[in-house]
Amino acid sequence: MNKMKILFLRDQRTPPIDGAGLYLLRVCRVLNVKKIPYLLLYGGTKDIYYKQLKNSNINVKLINFPKETPKNFFRFFRIFRLRDKIKKLIIKEKFTIINTHFPHLNFFLSKSINIPLISYWHGADVINKPIKAFDISLLINFRIRDLLFQIYRKFNVFNFNLAKFVVVPGKASRITAIKKFNVDKNKIIINTYGVDTYNSKNIKTIHKEFNLSKDTKIILSAGRIVKDKGVEEFCELAKKIGSDKIKFIYLGSYRDYKYYQNLLKKYSKYVIFPGNRIDIERFYKSSYLFLLLSHRESAGLVLVEAMNFGLPLIGWNIIGVNEIIKNGYNGELIKFRDINKLNLKVKELLYNKKKYLKLSKNSFANFKYYNIENSTNRLLKIFNKIDN
Repeated sequence: MNKMKILFLRDQRTPPIDGAGLYLLRVCRVLNVKKIPYLLLYGGTKDIYYKQLKNSNINVKLINFPKETPKNFFRFFRIFRLRDKIKKLIIKEKFTIINTHFPHLNFFLSKSINIPLISYWHGADVINKPIKAFDISLLINFRIRDLLFQIYRKFNVFNFNLAKFVVVPGKASRITAIKKFNVDKNKIIINTYGVDTYNSKNIKTIHKEFNLSKDTKIILSAGRIVKDKGVEEFCELAKKIGSDKIKFIYLGSYRDYKYYQNLLKKYSKYVIFPGNRIDIERFYKSSYLFLLLSHRESAGLVLVEAMNFGLPLIGWNIIGVNEIIKNGYNGELIKFRDINKLNLKVKELLYNKKKYLKLSKNSFANFKYYNIENSTNRLLKIFNKIDN
């Protein structure tokens, strides 16, 4: 067997730091410890994610991946040069495995590269309607631009044909890969995400920073500030039960500035929005409960991070979330958008100490299944399976 050497490909996302990006960063840190050679080609700028990679001593190099657009159909010379550049890099550095972290990146790999490609699919959809290759109605109505975009999505953005295996973080992602993208189920391998293990004794709380008393109970949520992450439901709950003794914090960055400003105008009196922070462990350490009211999830990495600190979890009973929250064991699953039931369950855990301690204990115990070393070892086993 050749000595393993991994080439990771990741493009810039919005926002730059997301769950999948943090997972890849953590995998690379484990590889540093194991002294397994790799290179991360990052198709972005020297943004906050790139700086975080560099601060973690990740072996990263910037590369200009074209954005996801049908114009790539006509960028023949640019795409050819990029494919040739990556191919030459692979030959020169003697990489043995390629791991792309979005299927769009497979388009920039030459078919003549004869080393295994493993693609990641990080997402999941509630409605897994197959992507069509051709819609005659678009042609009849002269919607040529929409037709090109549909063809591009089918054959370039979500094309897993080059991949030897497709790695997904959970069952919801697997179903989407099969039903929506027509991925051969025999190619799909589930490898749950992993996160770092923190020693909470060495982490400072955030109470002083936000002028909160030490006995204030913080209810935390985290994710992109967009509608389908459930930020509005979180804010409505804060409006109902928030007080000087119960504070709500939503951690994350916005995608739409206007939407964010409207949220601040309506809810800043009830919810603290600290933005995108790299010291997320301080927020988990300081919190009493963790809520994830997202409308869909593939893996819910923030739930795993919260379990590391023994936080009971509360979320809607929807895909992705119900793979991590075990109802009555490490948290509570609630019927989607049942605000009244959500209100009751949150209040119960605020005042029923016996039940709170039970869920907290189980939440911390369940974290062992999501350790980053274990997740990385499983990924390396997948690589080893074909790198021989």
